[in-house]
Amino acid sequence: MTQLSVNINKVAVLRNSRGGTEPDPLEAARHALAAGCHGITVHPRPDQRHIRPADVLAIPAILGPAELNIEGNPFAPARGGYPGLLALVRLWCWTGEYRDDGRLHGVADDEIEFVAAGWTGEPGKFLGALLDLRWAERDEAGVISLHDWRDHNPYRATRTARVRAARTAAIVKACKKRGEHLPEETERELSEAALVRYYVRAKR
Repeated sequence: MTQLSVNINKVAVLRNSRGGTEPDPLEAARHALAAGCHGITVHPRPDQRHIRPADVLAIPAILGPAELNIEGNPFAPARGGYPGLLALVRLWCWTGEYRDDGRLHGVADDEIEFVAAGWTGEPGKFLGALLDLRWAERDEAGVISLHDWRDHNPYRATRTARVRAARTAAIVKACKKRGEHLPEETERELSEAALVRYYVRAKR
């Protein structure tokens, strides 16, 4: 179902061009949310002519169940008070490659920032912002997960299952071709290591 996300960037442009604090983008966001919109959209820029980083970090406190959508140039480097979006893109790419279920199990907080995201700023600030913006959650076990990863990256999120299904199909085909009995274990019971061994054998 199509849902409405209200862009408050122009309110910020007007405020910045006038100087001072009015009109307030956060107040505009409050009115939009009260009217029933499903999200707030912003377009941060390195020159900060539009929405500013401080505005973005203040929005989650008023969002309730609505979503915050941030659009911008992912390759624009950080400068001045603009933190940039490149670390976020790096984290998404790293997660897709190494934790395709979106759950960063076995990865410490500092590794998420400095290894996965390539963050070069103050320790804890990047991950803290992700949690504040609700783009990531920490479960009871302390594991960080990226918010709605499966919804936004369905192809990548199902990669492990697709690879396993393809390998299993190759095993079944090879066993039938050779007249061999299929492994006694069911597909679910096969360990990943066993599945790889059967797959390599089947491909010979």
